[in-house]
Amino acid sequence: MISRILLNAALIMSVAGGSAAAGPSDIFHGQPWEFMESVGGVAIGTPSRTPLGTTFLPVICDVSGLTTITQIPTAINSALVVAGIDAKVDGRQILITVGTGLPSETTTSSCSGVDLGEIPAGDYQVFYYNTGQDKHLLGEMIVPSY
Repeated sequence: MISRILLNAALIMSVAGGSAAAGPSDIFHGQPWEFMESVGGVAIGTPSRTPLGTTFLPVICDVSGLTTITQIPTAINSALVVAGIDAKVDGRQILITVGTGLPSETTTSSCSGVDLGEIPAGDYQVFYYNTGQDKHLLGEMIVPSY
């Protein structure tokens, strides 16, 4: 019975992209650039100001591998969904990472976007970045005034 539970835990972690030794906080993690390319890529849309004065950046991706965003997918994932998008504003650079996890009733394989908070109007470069990896330029954007 215990070996069956451990086997199931190892299977869930491998499907989620982690290791069998990973803890609960490791289930949600940013996917590497190579993964995002393999499922069709990632792109950004035009940012807008929300009624609260924050900046919303549309992020376009689909981790299922069934949609071409910037390139034809080379991988298909039926067990992963978008768990969230992390964003960090560093000067005039915005670093984003797409996190994945296991499906639930409220999740989907498609990205929607990320709220960047109250950042100053102006020009920014947006990069895909996962800790310890190279930055990959997704594009430039102009944050509108309030």
